[in-house]
Formats: sequence, structure tokens, C-alpha cells
Amino acid sequence: MLRKGIFTSLFLFAFFVAAAIPALAQAQVSGRVELKKADGTTEPVAGASVDCYRTDSEIGCRSATTNDKGEFTFLGIPYNGTVALAVSGPGIAPIVYPGIKAGNDKVVVQVSEGDGSGIDEAEARRVAAAWAANPTGELTEEQRKAQEEYERKLREINEKNAKIEEKNALVERVLKEGNTAFQAKDYDTAIAKFHEGYEADPDFAGSAPLLLNNKGMALKQRAVIVYNEGAQSKDSAKLAAAKKAASEDLSLALESFSKALEVASQTGAAEIRTPELLKKDKFTSADGGRDAIRLMVLIKAVDSERAEAAKNVIGYYLEAEQDKGKKAEAQGALASFLLEGYDYEGAVAEFRKAYEMSSSDPEIVGKFGLALFTLSEVNQDAAMKQESLNYMDKYLSVAPQDHSLRDGIQGAVEALKAEGMKPQKLD
Repeated sequence: MLRKGIFTSLFLFAFFVAAAIPALAQAQVSGRVELKKADGTTEPVAGASVDCYRTDSEIGCRSATTNDKGEFTFLGIPYNGTVALAVSGPGIAPIVYPGIKAGNDKVVVQVSEGDGSGIDEAEARRVAAAWAANPTGELTEEQRKAQEEYERKLREINEKNAKIEEKNALVERVLKEGNTAFQAKDYDTAIAKFHEGYEADPDFAGSAPLLLNNKGMALKQRAVIVYNEGAQSKDSAKLAAAKKAASEDLSLALESFSKALEVASQTGAAEIRTPELLKKDKFTSADGGRDAIRLMVLIKAVDSERAEAAKNVIGYYLEAEQDKGKKAEAQGALASFLLEGYDYEGAVAEFRKAYEMSSSDPEIVGKFGLALFTLSEVNQDAAMKQESLNYMDKYLSVAPQDHSLRDGIQGAVEALKAEGMKPQKLD
């Protein structure tokens, strides 16, 4: 009985002691986040991330996201607690708002425009601790320098963003104007507009390849019109002028296509354009450049200074194109370009590749023979002269009677035979 009474009294004592402990008072912290814009006006920031950290302990007090009015609320903070709020979000500069007492329901966190970067707990607590050590807000020399550096970087970011927005607006405008002019066959205006857009941001893979490709297309169209108009004239001076103008436009078009391919191939371009769009941009550049080369060869007015650009666009075209016939034609066009530009060694090397692709194409076989013949004359190379005879003889057997190269090659073959040389059959 005694033991039972002792146990009972102990239980009751414990109950009354526990009942005598009052519940700890709790409070909330709430407020809003507002953006102060360059013109001095403010607006609520919706969707901002607000992270709450107890600065009187190592305990966090959760995170919140502001509503459409920029408002946030944190509940369950001890009445004597102190917190710091770390605020970040898209388009704003991160900020730490320290020294907030529990129960404060009118907190206004004012932010400025920024790069949208975040701020982690360690940094938030560091800022809060620095504030606690100097709550008057008077900055130390180190803090002043850090603040100045932060403000400088912020200005740079804002200026950069403003320039990007300005460039984007310009590109969008001139692209639309250029396309309208192109559709109206006003190629002078189209070329000027596309070039203006390109110059606004010449290394940006998001716009430069498109603008350069469009410029190249307009230049090609203008070249064709100018040349055709001159070709219809019986005045040799007008034809020569038209040929020169067309050659200049085609040369600029080739340069434009080559530069577009270069920008689209640069490191980081894939981060700006989707793989499909990037591939399309690059093939458009290569195919446009290939056609410019073909036209220059056709009117016999190549610009030898564009040899590297020609190799650049044809190189990519051969990688991307799957049709064997088109690949051989493109390879032959590059070789012909070099031949017309008096680069006989380069022409022979490229024609050899073209011949491997299409050994029965009269254009390739005939020009290969002529390139070999010319180079053999320059180098006084008897073995190469024999090789040229072999290819030119084959040409005579596969080319139509009305082929444009027949008369010239026929004369060269007869001259070599007169020297006592005999053609050898090719495999």
C-alpha cells in the first residue's frame, strides 16, 4: 500500500509540474518584395524566392515564394527570435535583409534589377553576421569597396542587358524589312538590311548565320539579274561591266556564306540554337556557297582571293550531303574554281578527288586533263603531261559531240600526239 501511494503522488506531481509550464509564444514574419526600377517607380515581384534563416540560432525557418502581390509569410517563429531573409529571383539582384524581429508583419524588401543569381545559406548568414557586428549601417573600408564593386558589376549587367535588348529589337526589325524587300525583289535594300542586322551582333550564333545567309541569297539573286541583263546586250562593254558586277556580288555572297558557316560552327553555338536549327543553318550556308562557286565558274569570273572560303563551304557540304552525284558535282565545282583562279596545283588535287567520285563525268574528266596539262607545261613535267593526255583522251570518248570543252581538248590531244606521245587507257 505504501508503495502504491508513493507512486501515485509522484505521478500527480509530474502532471502538475508539466501543466504549469506555459507554451512558448510564437509569432510570424511577413511582408512583400518590391522592385525599384531605373525610373524610380516600384512594382511587386511575383515568384521571388524568400529563404528565412534564424540568426539567434542555427535553425532555418523554411522558404517561401512571393505571390502576385509580392507577398510572403513565415509562421511559427519564436517570439524573441530574429531572422534574416535572403531574396532572389529571375531578373533581380539577390539581397539579404537581416535583423528582422519576430512579429514584424510589415517587412518591405526592396530589390533592384539584376542577373537572377541566387544566394546560399552560408552567404546569407555571413551578411547577417556582418550586419549584426555593425548594425548602424556604417560601412568599413573593406565593406565600402565590396559594395562599390558589387554596384559596378550590377551596372555592367544592366548595361549589357539593355544593349542586348536594343540589338534584339534592331535585328528583329531589319530582318523583317529585309525579307519584305527580298520578296519584292528589291535586292539592294534587302542586302543593306541584312548586313545592318549582322553588324549589330556579328558573332552571335543566334542571329548572325541567318542574316548572313539571307544576305548571301540576295547577293546571288542580284548577280544573276545583272549578268543576264548584260548578256542580252550586244554591247561588249556593257557585258564586261555586268560580268564584273556579277562577279563582285558572287564573291561577296561566297564570303557571306563562309562567314555564316564559321559563326554557326563556333564553340557554344549549340547552346544558342537547337541541333536541328544549327544543322539547317550550316547546310544553308554550305549549299549557298556551293551555288555561288558554280555561278562564278559558269560566267568564268572567279575571285581567287575567296579560295579559302570556297574550300570551307565545300568541305562542309561534302560532309553533310548524302547524294553521291551532288557531292561529285560540288567537288568538281571547287576544282574548277581553283582552275579558273590559276591555282593549278590546287585544281589538280581537287580534280583527282572529283574523279574518284565520278570517273565518267565529261566535265570532271576533261577539266582534270586540262589542269594536268597546264601544270605539266608550267613544271616541265613529262610524266604529268602523259597523264594529262590519258585523261583528255578519255574525255573525247565519253563527252557528247557538242560539249563545250571538246574543241580545246581535241586540239591539245592532237598536239601531244604530234610530239610522239600516245594515250594510255585508264582503269
